[in-house]
Amino acid sequence: MSDQGFLRLRNGILEHVDEGVWYGHLRAYGLYVYLLQRRKWASGIVWTNARSIATSFGEPLSSIQQDFRFLRERNYIQYPSGNGRRGNYPVCLINDQPTEGMLMGYRLNGFADSTFQTIIYEPINGQHTDAVLRACAGWAEDRLTAGGGHALHMPLQDIRQSRLLDSEDERGKSEGAEAPPKSETRSKKAGA
Repeated sequence: MSDQGFLRLRNGILEHVDEGVWYGHLRAYGLYVYLLQRRKWASGIVWTNARSIATSFGEPLSSIQQDFRFLRERNYIQYPSGNGRRGNYPVCLINDQPTEGMLMGYRLNGFADSTFQTIIYEPINGQHTDAVLRACAGWAEDRLTAGGGHALHMPLQDIRQSRLLDSEDERGKSEGAEAPPKSETRSKKAGA
């Protein structure tokens, strides 16, 4: 995780509270904050499902599903429709800004289309870095947006496998080092 254990929460959310957007939806607000805490810091996406959240908090599944719909209808999150019986699905936190990895300086815009296979990241303030564009070459498409900025269309599968989330410098360092055997990695994780 990044941000030294702190959660970044946009102040604009409080404006929405003052405007009455969240009126009567305190539980949905809590769900949104929970999703922010569980997201991948380098992508702004959390893989979860309503059933596991309902179980974790002892809430009825229908209540959590209703809160998910509330958040999606107001463009706080985006996720593929379904019943969640096949396990976790990607939940995009709209306008989230990755705080680590090569997508720093970009903002998650959501899924590119109804196939839910591509995620759009837009540069903050219309800026983009050539290093990110070079690192994404071959995996992500770089498209000009209506505002003239560069948007990255990143395959969800590559994001899930964390393939594109390391910075170019970190990837260069790791390419020179030989990866330890899997058994050695497991023993290190176990504390041996």
